[in-house]
Amino acid sequence: MKSLRHIRVFAVSAAIAACLTGCSQQIAARDRPTSISGPMDKATAMRLFAPDASFSSGPAAEQHAELFLPKGKGPFPVLMFLHGGCWHSQEGSVEDVRPTMSILADHGIAVWNIGYRLLDQPGGGYPGTYQDIEAATRLLAKNARHYHLDLSRVVLSGHSAGAELAMWAAGRANIPASSPIGGEPAVKPRALVAISGPGDLKPLGPAMDQLCGENTYATLTGPASAARPDPLADTNPASLLPFHMPVTLLTGDKDNVVPSMFVEAFAKEAKAAGNKVTLTVIPGATHVAPVWPSDPAFKVTMKAILDAAGVPAAP
Repeated sequence: MKSLRHIRVFAVSAAIAACLTGCSQQIAARDRPTSISGPMDKATAMRLFAPDASFSSGPAAEQHAELFLPKGKGPFPVLMFLHGGCWHSQEGSVEDVRPTMSILADHGIAVWNIGYRLLDQPGGGYPGTYQDIEAATRLLAKNARHYHLDLSRVVLSGHSAGAELAMWAAGRANIPASSPIGGEPAVKPRALVAISGPGDLKPLGPAMDQLCGENTYATLTGPASAARPDPLADTNPASLLPFHMPVTLLTGDKDNVVPSMFVEAFAKEAKAAGNKVTLTVIPGATHVAPVWPSDPAFKVTMKAILDAAGVPAAP
């Protein structure tokens, strides 16, 4: 899903500052802008919206996570976020969403911004992409105490292709441990907020290849085998229902990348499976609008995330 293609001016370089060692127990959040009113050059974005810490989850550059901290002492609720971009490196990256993640952190929730190998990168696709998400989740669990993160108030979220992966992560507990992407999650989120993303891959196969590139569907879901006759059984969010958490689905009625009818159809599937589901179709919102801080639709996204995390509304 071409999640942030139209706001690339805010993308920062792929160079990530290494996490400093020997930090004091109380980590102070950086001073960052609290709003975005217009475009800025990449150097300015890198300086203004740098994360408070970065962590490596594997040998590839894409295997990392970034932490954005709120002001204060904590313990902080946490947003685990997966960026979009058609599952391809030319369409999205963890750096693209830094301004959005920074502004969310300014409203009282720590953000764990997850990078993962994409389909056009070595090791990306099945099973590597999924394994990267769990590796980043284990890093969150490992570092939570040092950064005063409250793992009882974790919200899982993502946008576009990242929303599909977030929905997969929400259902991961239902995957048998015999699968290379199964097993008990290191962190158990309390809620899912999926933004502008497809929850059921099955009806989208050909469309995914047309939109995102040849073999997108096959690379994402992996090959069938005697031991794994149905590739969707451990990759398709709809196959992993019900999720063990309440689900909020956000979509715009002007989204022409993942039209709202696909999100609405998944909401019905999830409800039929026994999930508690809240569906919001945002009037006038395009595909990117719900994650772009200067768009009115972003207020809907922010409220959904903060409510799910139990963050009190600003006075």
